[in-house]
This record gives sequence, structure tokens and C-alpha cells, in this order.
Amino acid sequence: MSRSYTSVDEAIRVMFPETLAMTEEEAAREAAERILAPFRGGHAQAPPAPTLGAVVRAQRQAAGLTLRELAERCGMTATELGGIERGVSSPPAAVLATVFSQINNAHREVPRG
Repeated sequence: MSRSYTSVDEAIRVMFPETLAMTEEEAAREAAERILAPFRGGHAQAPPAPTLGAVVRAQRQAAGLTLRELAERCGMTATELGGIERGVSSPPAAVLATVFSQINNAHREVPRG
């Protein structure tokens, strides 16, 4: 789901939080430079994409689950799930489907205030 911004300045501040201390004009210039640098042969590089394991860990933590709790829900050991999160294990798609399904279920279980 994409987020809507009320202004270009707000979008820049969210996408490039390090521009918060800059004026609006400085922030816009910095954002434009970073976005356009790769097309100019510049040296700006996009941050590395998160690894699958990092995504699993972030989603698990966002769902409020411990490593052991999620592992039990998935029918695996905490060591196996930890290997996925650390990137030392490449699980089959069916295992990943189970992991993300259980994370999704945990999100639904969270009481909404």
C-alpha cells in the first residue's frame, strides 16, 4: 500500500530523514541530487535492499512475536528460523509461505484499541 503525502516537502522528509535539519530548499536540492546522481554517472548508490532474513525478522518483531513463538507456529525450531533470519539458510518457498502466513495471522490477533 502506497502512502499519500500532503506536500513534496513532506515526501522528501520521509524518504530522506537526514534532511530534517535542512531548509526546504536545501532538502529539495539534496533529494534531487541523490535521485538524479545515478543517471549522471555520479557515485550515489541506493542503500542495499534488505535481505529476506531481515524482512522476516522485521515482520516478526512488528507482529510482536519472539523467534521461538514464530518457530513453534511454523512447526520448526528456533534454530531453523534463526538461520533464515541470519541469511545462512535458504528455505523452500513453502516454508516461507508458512512463515509469512503465521506472521500475518499474528498481526490479525493483535487487539485494536
